[in-house]
Amino acid sequence: RWGTCYWPTDGDMQWRWVSENGKKHPQVADTLEKDKAAREKEPPCTLGGLYKEAGPWKVDVTKFTDADGWVYGMAWSQPEWSQ
Repeated sequence: RWGTCYWPTDGDMQWRWVSENGKKHPQVADTLEKDKAAREKEPPCTLGGLYKEAGPWKVDVTKFTDADGWVYGMAWSQPEWSQ
């Protein structure tokens, strides 16, 4: 079973909800503690005034994911995605 990163060397990956460069996602609520964020099943992000929610959270399954919508890797540092 997969879980959230927890080693001290994992840095911001311990937040579970991270940006494309592996840092704590900028939209994660400032008042949320890391251990609580790691337990959340849906992104604990605040959209702010610039964004409007398009609908409920859902998993996006594509030809680039497995059947559950996951993409696997040891670390994500690619600045641009390609096929």
